Amino acid sequence: MKNKPLDFQSATAEHVLETYKKGQKRVLVADEAGLGKTTVASEVVRRVKGELSKEVLDDDGMYCVVYVCCNLQIAQQNIDTLSDDGEKVDLSQSRLSMQHFVYYRKKVELKASGKDTLVLSLTPATSFQMTWGTGSVSERALIYACLSLLPAFNSQEKQNRLSDLLVGWAPKAWKWLSVHYYNEVRKPELIEYRETIVAAMTSKLSRMYSADETYMQRLLHLCDSRQDAQWQNDIYYFTIKLRKIFAEISLEILK
Repeated sequence: MKNKPLDFQSATAEHVLETYKKGQKRVLVADEAGLGKTTVASEVVRRVKGELSKEVLDDDGMYCVVYVCCNLQIAQQNIDTLSDDGEKVDLSQSRLSMQHFVYYRKKVELKASGKDTLVLSLTPATSFQMTWGTGSVSERALIYACLSLLPAFNSQEKQNRLSDLLVGWAPKAWKWLSVHYYNEVRKPELIEYRETIVAAMTSKLSRMYSADETYMQRLLHLCDSRQDAQWQNDIYYFTIKLRKIFAEISLEILK
């Protein structure tokens, strides 16, 4: 924690902690601008970790803080205040549909450096608004990399067809981003992540997409279909569904 709290900030954090211990899981701290609400939050983070560690630590001893901020610029300013272990916000990976990967990757990085506090920053505009669109090229590249882990895409031909389905309108950026995420999810140290994401995708894609097709069957059908105007329309709507599936996976992993 970068800022040492003043007495009134420590008192506010103490009140929040005592309220939490009594069973109230939601607390609103409302104060004037400039009086140090972020410093209060950082003190709460520190004390919850120190005094309630058995309740808040993951099975592997990691402590995860999800910081929801109005925009990424402010998040970048404040994330270091929340924890000494916090990292600068990666603008390209702030989407909710990508947090399953960010969570596991950062856990590995922190454990390697002997740290145990993971701070993830999300914003309403980039993280929670699942608009009717196919998302950023980074989102789709990560989805491609994850789906390519499934047995159905163990051949180069199948992976190429999957790539054609998700490339969207960014072929130049897709070339290196798809390769980047493909290699990232296969790193040896991310074996726990691969096991988790494959199990989650298998479960989600087994759900019914329509009356006579599961999501997986629909995905394979689109991969094998002729790439005409109707195909472009179909993959547009299916990609939206895929983004929502991966957002669900992120929420389940972040608890």
